[in-house]
Amino acid sequence: MRKILSGLLLLGAIPIVFGSGAVLSRRFGAPSLFSSIALGLLAQATVLTAGFVATPKESKTGLVRSIAFTFFLVQSIGGAILFVSFIYERLMHVVFIESRESAYGFTLSSSALVLVLFTASPWHLMKGRTIMK
Repeated sequence: MRKILSGLLLLGAIPIVFGSGAVLSRRFGAPSLFSSIALGLLAQATVLTAGFVATPKESKTGLVRSIAFTFFLVQSIGGAILFVSFIYERLMHVVFIESRESAYGFTLSSSALVLVLFTASPWHLMKGRTIMK
């Protein structure tokens, strides 16, 4: 039952992630920074809940937790990309990212980085264990 629930939570996070980007890119009426950030944080909370619901055996990391950790890790890379783009914008005097998109990216990437650090130790992701033994 826990595996089904965690799988449904992971599947439910996919449209939330795409919806937060669609709200920010003006596909659903007027763009709203607050609602796109709220949807992105909701997606992260959904994936985090799926990781905590899926409790694997003691010696395993678990597939759902590995997917959730990878999700957080990929989202946290956006902060480094934003940092490099800010430096490039300053040096070359061009504009790549609007202020609304940079606020969205910085908020979600920083919260994803906190979740990477938060989940690595309790989910046994730093002890050299594999997904499936």
